[in-house]
Amino acid sequence: MDVVVRTDLMRLNSLALVGLLLATIYALVLSTRRGREVCERRTHWTVVGGHLLMALTMALVDWRLGLLWLLWSVAHGVPLIVRSEWLQWLEERDARRALGAVVQGLREGEGGDAG
Repeated sequence: MDVVVRTDLMRLNSLALVGLLLATIYALVLSTRRGREVCERRTHWTVVGGHLLMALTMALVDWRLGLLWLLWSVAHGVPLIVRSEWLQWLEERDARRALGAVVQGLREGEGGDAG
């Protein structure tokens, strides 16, 4: 499969500025309180957002280029996202177990004082 993209320099520069504008807006959104929470807890999803913006900008140059970038990003990104979500789940599970043990210890301590 050959992908040949032909575009003029002025259009390419204009689309680069569109990409800059989109990335700036995205950075501002990630700077909000909710955005910072997502960045802290699920950084990998913010990277996905950045890749989607890149695919969109590339699709403005040529839809095949955008599709190629998107497919490439998915192929490389899915294993990393699955890993990150799995580790997050394990951490949350361990935290729930630890909290449960503390609560159980407190309950046992209360029962021992009453007897």
